[in-house]
Amino acid sequence: MHPFHVQRVQTQQPEDYAPRVAFAQWYLGKCATNPLFLMKCCFPMKHPSQGEGIFNTHNDHIWAVENPHAIRRRAAQIRFSVNVWAGIMGDHLIGPYLFPCRLTGLNYLLFLQQVLPQLLRDEQISASKQQTMWFQHDGAPAHFSGDVRNYLDVTFGQQWIGRGGPVRWPARSPDLSCLDFYFWGHMKSLVYDTPVDNAEELVARIAVGAGEIRNSPGVFQNVRMSMRRRCEACIVARGRNFEHLL
Repeated sequence: MHPFHVQRVQTQQPEDYAPRVAFAQWYLGKCATNPLFLMKCCFPMKHPSQGEGIFNTHNDHIWAVENPHAIRRRAAQIRFSVNVWAGIMGDHLIGPYLFPCRLTGLNYLLFLQQVLPQLLRDEQISASKQQTMWFQHDGAPAHFSGDVRNYLDVTFGQQWIGRGGPVRWPARSPDLSCLDFYFWGHMKSLVYDTPVDNAEELVARIAVGAGEIRNSPGVFQNVRMSMRRRCEACIVARGRNFEHLL
């Protein structure tokens, strides 16, 4: 008998399977016809970061002859969170950028119009690359705003992925989003290594963590390779959970 960890996966519905397979097939098809396709995709994701991360006490032990009565301080009773946006495009980490706590269609539209272009310039993404890039986001209510979709149609034409877009993003598919399956998990391990006392400290740690990820050699190439493997596994699993196949 051996102990095995239970893997947490996204809950899916039977109607999710076919759209997930369709997206994976489309994605791999684009990669096959254009090897540079992955370098042109901007994969962003908004994520709420809270004042206290997840800590597993089962794995926290101190070995000693006598009980040292060691303690681990929990975060303060006051709860706080920040809404963080980040994106990956080619070998660049875009952001992070702080959204208002309540994201609406209007402030998301203003972000796309005024902030995103500057974030891309900050990472030295040229105007010509911006004109040929693909943009992807999920089906969050703010993303589905009519004004947002109209703006994306005008700005990216047929080259955007999302709910109601030219290419449909499959619902409940964080396992196909590189920001979910890599960036936010790794960011949490960096940010929540020790308790966070306030929102300002949380923001500072996110900035430091982003710098570490940005400067990690080969990390973005590994993310692209993982994305392809995940799409292949999704097809093999017929749209069901596939991470046990990786």
